[in-house]
Amino acid sequence: MLNAIRSSTGRYSTGSTVSFRTPTTRVTLPESPLVRLPSSDSWSTCGSMPRATMHLIRLMRMGLEVLETGELRVHGDDAHQLSAIRDGALSFDELLSMTSDLQQSMQREANVSRLPPEVDYESVDSLLTDVLAIT
Repeated sequence: MLNAIRSSTGRYSTGSTVSFRTPTTRVTLPESPLVRLPSSDSWSTCGSMPRATMHLIRLMRMGLEVLETGELRVHGDDAHQLSAIRDGALSFDELLSMTSDLQQSMQREANVSRLPPEVDYESVDSLLTDVLAIT
């Protein structure tokens, strides 16, 4: 959900504050930290950036699905496209557009999500205790 501002020179830039509403509360994420973004012409030669971007898009898609369905699925049906992202097959501008679209979709879904506005820490603790007891 970080909204980084791309710099054509690859210099550091900051994001903006992201706000959205859930059915019962308003959520405001703080301003994003400084993010180093490569210039679009160096995208294919910047080492692990395509791989990191693949993981960003995978996690954003999972987050959107959780907002839409309330369920967390670890395995999606988009492995082929994620592999293409990891392998550098998409341009920097295509990836920037994809992440922007996902961010907008997540903000829309957060406004109508059935998820509770706060974490039920007792339930999470109980689940974690049960899982640890099994292992």
